[in-house]
Amino acid sequence: MNSCKSPDKTSSDQIPLPENKNLWPEYTAQSTTFKIWSPEAEEVRLNLYASGNDSPSTKEYSLEQGDDGTWTVEVSGDLNGVYYTYQVKKTNGWLEKTPGIYAQAVGVNGQRAMVVDMKLTNPEGWDQDARPQLES
Repeated sequence: MNSCKSPDKTSSDQIPLPENKNLWPEYTAQSTTFKIWSPEAEEVRLNLYASGNDSPSTKEYSLEQGDDGTWTVEVSGDLNGVYYTYQVKKTNGWLEKTPGIYAQAVGVNGQRAMVVDMKLTNPEGWDQDARPQLES
C-alpha cells in the first residue's frame, strides 16, 4: 500500500482536501473535463484508448494541478465511448495506470474507464418518470 502513505507530510491534516469538489468526468458533446485528486503527485497524465483492453493509447494529455490537490484537463471533441486511464508520477516514478475511483463505466476487468453520455443510457420515457406518492 505504498501509494497510500504520505512520506512528505508530517500529518494527514496537512493534506489538502477537495471539499465540495465534483470529481466525476464532465461530459458534453463538445468536450469532456477529467479530474483526479492526487495531492502528492508531481505530474498526472490522461491516456485515451479506442477500446476497453489491449489497444495502445491514441492520445495523452497532461493535467494541470489545482490548489487543493486536484488535477484537471479539458479535452475537446465528442468522447462518448472513448476509454481512458490516469497515470500519476510521484518521487519514485510513474505509478500503474488507473481508471480512477469516479469512473462511470469500465472496460474489460475494470482496467480502463469509459466516457459515457449518461443521457443515452436512459430508457424511453425516463424524463416523465416520477417516484410513487406515499400515502399519509
